[in-house]
Amino acid sequence: MTIRFAAARNRDLTFASRFFLHGAIYHAANDNGESIHGSALLEEALRHFGQYGLGAARAAHAKARQAFFDGDRASYDKWREICRLFDRRIAREIPAEPESRPQLG
Repeated sequence: MTIRFAAARNRDLTFASRFFLHGAIYHAANDNGESIHGSALLEEALRHFGQYGLGAARAAHAKARQAFFDGDRASYDKWREICRLFDRRIAREIPAEPESRPQLG
């Protein structure tokens, strides 16, 4: 299997616009800026990915669900956000609020 590199492009700066706009400041098209909610969360997400690999989203999902049923709001918020960083579709499957958890028995 071959791997092909495709550099990110900024659609606002086409060839023609670059030709006419000398001295323009170019920004990476994939620059997320401050969309990640803190470097501590990103660091923890990367450590989690290092431990679980491609199954990191499902593992974060399981930890968020466990925190949900344990009523641990801080852990719930952390794992839900980490899961969202990996896969938003899977993160939407996590229950909405720990306070609204069902009573068992």
